[in-house]
Amino acid sequence: MKVKRLYTIGDSWTYGHDLENPKEQSWPTLLSREFDCELMNNAENGGSNDWVFRKTVEWVSEHKNFDDTIV
Repeated sequence: MKVKRLYTIGDSWTYGHDLENPKEQSWPTLLSREFDCELMNNAENGGSNDWVFRKTVEWVSEHKNFDDTIV
């Protein structure tokens, strides 16, 4: 299976807090480069578990096909 999309969500670790350039150095960015796929990083500094859960349910409910997506 060819991965076309990578969806990540989380707190400051996933966002890349304390990195010089989070958009280029965060682990989701590095992973999406390895898979050569589109990245949707919906992380936020200080994101609580409740926020992560709600945003994930919201995102999943808006999408129909996950055959080529890693969540």
